[in-house]
Amino acid sequence: MRNLATPLIIIFLAFEVGLSQSTASYTVRFDAEWSATTHPTDFPSGAHFSGLIGGTHNGTVSFWTDGQLASPGIKNMAETGNKSPLNTEVNTAIGNGSAQYLLSGGGIGSSPGTVSLNFQISNTFPLVTLVSMIAPSPDWFVGVSGLNLYAGGNWADTLVVDLFPWDAGTDDGVTYLSPDNPALPAHPIAMITGYPFIVNTSVPRLGMFTFIRTGVTSVQENSLPTAFALNQNYPNPFNPSTTITYALPVDSKVRLTVYNLLGAEMATLVDKTQSASVHSIRFSAESLPTGAYFYKINATPLDGGRSFQQVKKLVVAK
Repeated sequence: MRNLATPLIIIFLAFEVGLSQSTASYTVRFDAEWSATTHPTDFPSGAHFSGLIGGTHNGTVSFWTDGQLASPGIKNMAETGNKSPLNTEVNTAIGNGSAQYLLSGGGIGSSPGTVSLNFQISNTFPLVTLVSMIAPSPDWFVGVSGLNLYAGGNWADTLVVDLFPWDAGTDDGVTYLSPDNPALPAHPIAMITGYPFIVNTSVPRLGMFTFIRTGVTSVQENSLPTAFALNQNYPNPFNPSTTITYALPVDSKVRLTVYNLLGAEMATLVDKTQSASVHSIRFSAESLPTGAYFYKINATPLDGGRSFQQVKKLVVAK
Protein backbone atom coordinates (compact mmCIF):
# COMPACT_ATOMS: atom_id res chain seq x y z
CA MET A 1 0.00 0.00 0.00
CA ARG A 2 1.44 3.37 -1.01
CA ASN A 3 -0.05 6.64 0.14
CA LEU A 4 1.37 10.05 0.93
CA ALA A 5 1.94 11.47 4.38
CA THR A 6 3.77 14.46 5.79
CA PRO A 7 6.60 13.91 8.29
CA LEU A 8 6.44 15.91 11.50
CA ILE A 9 8.95 18.74 11.56
CA ILE A 10 9.56 20.71 14.75
CA ILE A 11 11.55 23.93 14.37
CA PHE A 12 13.09 26.15 17.06
CA LEU A 13 14.62 29.34 15.65
CA ALA A 14 17.28 31.52 17.25
CA PHE A 15 16.69 34.99 15.80
CA GLU A 16 19.58 37.04 14.51
CA VAL A 17 20.05 39.87 12.05
CA GLY A 18 19.73 38.67 8.46
CA LEU A 19 23.01 39.24 6.64
CA SER A 20 23.90 38.93 2.99
CA GLN A 21 26.51 36.20 3.48
CA SER A 22 26.19 33.66 6.24
CA THR A 23 27.69 30.25 6.92
CA ALA A 24 26.52 27.95 9.70
CA SER A 25 27.95 24.80 11.26
CA TYR A 26 25.60 21.95 12.17
CA THR A 27 25.64 18.52 13.71
CA VAL A 28 22.92 16.19 12.48
CA ARG A 29 22.19 13.25 14.80
CA PHE A 30 20.36 10.23 13.41
CA ASP A 31 18.55 8.39 16.19
CA ALA A 32 17.13 5.11 14.85
CA GLU A 33 14.20 3.66 16.82
CA TRP A 34 13.30 0.89 14.36
CA SER A 35 13.04 -2.38 16.31
CA ALA A 36 10.91 -5.47 16.84
CA THR A 37 9.10 -3.53 19.54
CA THR A 38 8.23 -0.48 17.42
CA HIS A 39 7.58 -2.42 14.17
CA PRO A 40 6.83 -6.04 15.12
CA THR A 41 5.54 -7.31 11.76
CA ASP A 42 8.19 -9.61 10.24
CA PHE A 43 10.99 -7.52 11.79
CA PRO A 44 14.22 -8.78 10.15
CA SER A 45 17.36 -9.99 11.83
CA GLY A 46 20.41 -7.81 11.27
CA ALA A 47 18.34 -4.63 10.97
CA HIS A 48 20.56 -1.62 10.23
CA PHE A 49 20.86 1.61 8.25
CA SER A 50 23.46 2.34 5.58
CA GLY A 51 25.90 5.26 5.68
CA LEU A 52 24.47 8.76 5.45
CA ILE A 53 24.85 10.40 2.02
CA GLY A 54 23.58 13.68 0.58
CA GLY A 55 24.52 17.30 0.07
CA THR A 56 23.80 20.97 0.66
CA HIS A 57 22.26 22.77 -2.30
CA ASN A 58 19.92 25.48 -3.57
CA GLY A 59 16.45 25.19 -5.04
CA THR A 60 17.58 24.65 -8.62
CA VAL A 61 18.34 20.97 -7.99
CA SER A 62 16.56 18.07 -6.28
CA PHE A 63 18.14 14.68 -5.65
CA TRP A 64 14.88 12.92 -4.79
CA THR A 65 11.27 14.03 -4.66
CA ASP A 66 8.00 12.46 -3.55
CA GLY A 67 6.12 11.38 -6.70
CA GLN A 68 9.14 11.49 -9.01
CA LEU A 69 11.23 8.61 -10.37
CA ALA A 70 14.40 7.75 -8.47
CA SER A 71 17.75 8.74 -9.93
CA PRO A 72 20.41 6.04 -10.41
CA GLY A 73 22.02 7.29 -7.19
CA ILE A 74 18.86 7.01 -5.13
CA LYS A 75 18.12 3.60 -6.70
CA ASN A 76 21.50 2.17 -5.74
CA MET A 77 21.43 3.70 -2.26
CA ALA A 78 17.94 2.34 -1.55
CA GLU A 79 18.63 -1.14 -2.98
CA THR A 80 22.20 -1.77 -1.79
CA GLY A 81 23.17 1.00 0.64
CA ASN A 82 25.96 2.08 -1.70
CA LYS A 83 26.80 5.81 -1.71
CA SER A 84 27.73 5.72 -5.39
CA PRO A 85 26.57 7.09 -7.80
CA LEU A 86 24.57 9.45 -5.55
CA ASN A 87 27.86 11.04 -4.46
CA THR A 88 28.68 11.61 -8.13
CA GLU A 89 25.27 13.22 -8.69
CA VAL A 90 25.94 15.62 -5.80
CA ASN A 91 29.45 16.41 -7.06
CA THR A 92 28.05 17.08 -10.54
CA ALA A 93 25.61 19.55 -8.98
CA ILE A 94 28.50 21.17 -7.12
CA GLY A 95 30.34 21.52 -10.41
CA ASN A 96 27.42 23.23 -12.15
CA GLY A 97 26.83 25.62 -9.24
CA SER A 98 23.57 24.22 -7.82
CA ALA A 99 25.12 22.51 -4.76
CA GLN A 100 27.96 23.35 -2.40
CA TYR A 101 29.01 20.44 -0.16
CA LEU A 102 28.85 16.66 -0.37
CA LEU A 103 27.67 15.13 2.91
CA SER A 104 28.87 11.64 3.75
CA GLY A 105 28.79 9.91 7.13
CA GLY A 106 28.55 6.65 8.95
CA GLY A 107 25.59 4.31 9.20
CA ILE A 108 23.96 2.48 12.10
CA GLY A 109 25.24 -1.08 12.32
CA SER A 110 22.40 -2.30 14.48
CA SER A 111 19.04 -0.61 14.95
CA PRO A 112 18.14 0.96 17.37
CA GLY A 113 21.27 3.12 17.34
CA THR A 114 22.71 6.59 16.82
CA VAL A 115 25.17 8.23 14.47
CA SER A 116 26.17 11.89 13.96
CA LEU A 117 27.58 13.96 11.10
CA ASN A 118 29.11 17.46 11.25
CA PHE A 119 28.77 19.76 8.27
CA GLN A 120 28.78 23.38 7.09
CA ILE A 121 26.12 25.15 5.06
CA SER A 122 25.73 28.65 3.59
CA ASN A 123 22.66 30.81 3.02
CA THR A 124 23.26 30.66 -0.74
CA PHE A 125 22.92 26.84 -0.56
CA PRO A 126 20.60 26.50 2.46
CA LEU A 127 18.91 23.19 1.61
CA VAL A 128 19.91 19.76 2.92
CA THR A 129 19.25 16.38 1.32
CA LEU A 130 20.32 13.37 3.37
CA VAL A 131 19.32 9.69 3.06
CA SER A 132 20.05 6.21 4.41
CA MET A 133 18.89 2.75 3.29
CA ILE A 134 16.59 0.70 5.50
CA ALA A 135 18.38 -2.64 5.55
CA PRO A 136 17.54 -5.30 4.77
CA SER A 137 14.85 -4.21 2.31
CA PRO A 138 14.10 -4.29 -1.42
CA ASP A 139 14.49 -0.52 -2.03
CA TRP A 140 13.34 1.31 1.10
CA PHE A 141 15.00 4.26 2.74
CA VAL A 142 14.64 7.19 5.14
CA GLY A 143 15.73 10.77 4.68
CA VAL A 144 14.99 14.40 3.93
CA SER A 145 14.88 16.20 0.59
CA GLY A 146 15.57 19.92 0.23
CA LEU A 147 15.18 20.64 3.95
CA ASN A 148 15.66 24.41 4.48
CA LEU A 149 17.84 25.37 7.44
CA TYR A 150 17.78 29.12 6.67
CA ALA A 151 14.39 30.83 6.63
CA GLY A 152 13.42 34.48 7.05
CA GLY A 153 17.05 35.52 7.39
CA ASN A 154 17.60 33.16 10.33
CA TRP A 155 19.39 29.85 10.80
CA ALA A 156 17.43 27.15 12.57
CA ASP A 157 18.84 26.59 16.04
CA THR A 158 17.45 23.08 16.49
CA LEU A 159 15.32 21.21 13.99
CA VAL A 160 13.84 17.74 14.50
CA VAL A 161 12.50 15.69 11.60
CA ASP A 162 10.59 12.45 12.15
CA LEU A 163 11.69 9.76 9.68
CA PHE A 164 9.21 7.46 7.95
CA PRO A 165 9.85 4.73 5.35
CA TRP A 166 10.07 5.63 1.65
CA ASP A 167 9.89 3.27 -1.33
CA ALA A 168 12.29 4.17 -4.15
CA GLY A 169 9.98 2.44 -6.65
CA THR A 170 12.77 0.51 -8.34
CA ASP A 171 12.09 -2.97 -6.90
CA ASP A 172 8.72 -4.69 -6.50
CA GLY A 173 9.67 -6.70 -3.41
CA VAL A 174 7.08 -6.49 -0.63
CA THR A 175 8.94 -7.92 2.37
CA TYR A 176 12.25 -7.06 4.02
CA LEU A 177 13.88 -10.17 2.59
CA SER A 178 12.20 -10.32 -0.83
CA PRO A 179 14.53 -11.47 -3.62
CA ASP A 180 15.50 -8.93 -6.26
CA ASN A 181 12.49 -8.12 -8.43
CA PRO A 182 13.24 -5.03 -10.54
CA ALA A 183 10.23 -2.80 -11.14
CA LEU A 184 9.81 -2.48 -14.93
CA PRO A 185 8.88 0.24 -15.41
CA ALA A 186 9.93 1.92 -12.18
CA HIS A 187 7.32 3.52 -9.92
CA PRO A 188 7.50 7.05 -8.48
CA ILE A 189 9.05 7.47 -5.05
CA ALA A 190 6.34 7.18 -2.38
CA MET A 191 6.02 6.97 1.38
CA ILE A 192 5.12 3.51 2.67
CA THR A 193 2.00 3.61 4.83
CA GLY A 194 1.16 -0.10 4.91
CA TYR A 195 2.81 -3.51 5.32
CA PRO A 196 5.26 -4.26 6.87
CA PHE A 197 5.61 -0.97 8.77
CA ILE A 198 2.00 -0.34 9.76
CA VAL A 199 1.08 -1.00 13.39
CA ASN A 200 -2.66 -1.03 14.05
CA THR A 201 -3.75 1.89 11.84
CA SER A 202 -0.59 3.99 11.51
CA VAL A 203 3.13 3.76 10.77
CA PRO A 204 5.35 4.66 13.74
CA ARG A 205 8.43 6.67 12.87
CA LEU A 206 11.65 4.73 12.30
CA GLY A 207 13.70 7.44 14.00
CA MET A 208 14.56 11.09 13.66
CA PHE A 209 17.15 13.53 12.34
CA THR A 210 18.04 16.28 14.82
CA PHE A 211 19.88 19.23 13.27
CA ILE A 212 21.74 21.23 15.92
CA ARG A 213 23.37 24.53 15.01
CA THR A 214 26.88 24.77 16.48
CA GLY A 215 28.05 28.08 15.02
CA VAL A 216 27.42 30.94 12.57
CA THR A 217 29.82 33.17 10.64
CA SER A 218 28.25 36.17 8.93
CA VAL A 219 29.65 38.88 6.66
CA GLN A 220 27.90 42.17 6.04
CA GLU A 221 27.14 43.01 2.43
CA ASN A 222 29.87 45.12 0.81
CA SER A 223 32.17 44.68 3.83
CA LEU A 224 35.82 43.89 3.12
CA PRO A 225 38.22 41.69 5.07
CA THR A 226 40.50 43.57 7.44
CA ALA A 227 43.42 41.15 7.10
CA PHE A 228 44.83 38.40 4.90
CA ALA A 229 43.71 34.91 5.81
CA LEU A 230 43.85 31.37 4.45
CA ASN A 231 41.09 29.21 5.90
CA GLN A 232 41.06 25.46 6.48
CA ASN A 233 39.52 23.64 3.53
CA TYR A 234 36.11 22.05 4.01
CA PRO A 235 35.38 19.21 4.07
CA ASN A 236 38.65 17.75 5.28
CA PRO A 237 39.42 14.86 4.80
CA PHE A 238 37.58 14.82 1.46
CA ASN A 239 36.84 12.79 -1.67
CA PRO A 240 36.96 13.89 -4.38
CA SER A 241 36.54 17.67 -3.92
CA THR A 242 36.82 20.35 -1.26
CA THR A 243 36.47 24.14 -0.95
CA ILE A 244 39.31 26.49 -0.04
CA THR A 245 38.52 30.06 1.03
CA TYR A 246 40.86 32.98 1.63
CA ALA A 247 40.57 36.69 2.41
CA LEU A 248 42.26 39.62 0.67
CA PRO A 249 41.99 43.04 2.39
CA VAL A 250 43.43 44.76 -0.71
CA ASP A 251 43.72 43.98 -4.42
CA SER A 252 46.55 41.46 -4.76
CA LYS A 253 48.44 39.19 -7.11
CA VAL A 254 47.51 35.72 -5.87
CA ARG A 255 49.06 32.33 -6.38
CA LEU A 256 47.41 29.33 -4.70
CA THR A 257 49.04 25.94 -5.16
CA VAL A 258 48.86 22.36 -3.87
CA TYR A 259 51.99 20.36 -2.99
CA ASN A 260 52.70 16.79 -1.94
CA LEU A 261 54.75 15.89 1.13
CA LEU A 262 57.98 15.96 -0.94
CA GLY A 263 57.34 19.54 -2.02
CA ALA A 264 56.37 18.73 -5.60
CA GLU A 265 53.67 21.01 -7.00
CA MET A 266 50.56 18.97 -7.82
CA ALA A 267 48.13 21.73 -8.89
CA THR A 268 47.92 25.48 -9.43
CA LEU A 269 44.49 26.65 -8.33
CA VAL A 270 44.90 30.43 -8.71
CA ASP A 271 47.54 32.50 -10.48
CA LYS A 272 46.14 35.96 -11.18
CA THR A 273 45.29 39.38 -9.77
CA GLN A 274 42.18 39.40 -7.57
CA SER A 275 40.17 42.14 -5.90
CA ALA A 276 39.85 42.68 -2.15
CA SER A 277 37.20 40.24 -0.93
CA VAL A 278 36.66 36.76 0.46
CA HIS A 279 37.35 34.27 -2.33
CA SER A 280 36.63 30.56 -2.59
CA ILE A 281 37.69 27.89 -5.02
CA ARG A 282 36.66 24.28 -5.49
CA PHE A 283 39.57 21.82 -5.66
CA SER A 284 39.01 18.38 -7.22
CA ALA A 285 41.56 15.72 -6.30
CA GLU A 286 40.24 12.96 -8.55
CA SER A 287 43.71 12.42 -10.03
CA LEU A 288 45.52 12.34 -6.68
CA PRO A 289 46.03 9.22 -4.55
CA THR A 290 44.94 9.02 -0.93
CA GLY A 291 47.24 10.93 1.37
CA ALA A 292 48.20 14.23 2.97
CA TYR A 293 49.02 17.35 0.93
CA PHE A 294 49.63 21.03 1.56
CA TYR A 295 48.08 24.10 -0.02
CA LYS A 296 49.92 27.42 -0.03
CA ILE A 297 48.90 30.98 -0.79
CA ASN A 298 51.20 33.79 -1.88
CA ALA A 299 49.44 37.17 -2.04
CA THR A 300 51.32 40.32 -3.10
CA PRO A 301 49.35 43.57 -2.55
CA LEU A 302 49.18 45.84 -5.59
CA ASP A 303 49.57 48.87 -3.29
CA GLY A 304 53.12 47.81 -2.41
CA GLY A 305 52.26 46.46 1.02
CA ARG A 306 53.81 43.45 2.69
CA SER A 307 53.25 40.10 0.97
CA PHE A 308 51.28 37.34 2.69
CA GLN A 309 52.15 33.65 2.70
CA GLN A 310 50.50 30.76 4.55
CA VAL A 311 50.40 26.96 4.28
CA LYS A 312 47.73 24.52 5.47
CA LYS A 313 47.32 20.76 5.28
CA LEU A 314 44.58 18.85 3.46
CA VAL A 315 43.87 15.13 3.32
CA VAL A 316 42.52 13.13 0.36
CA ALA A 317 40.65 10.05 1.60
CA LYS A 318 39.49 7.66 -1.13
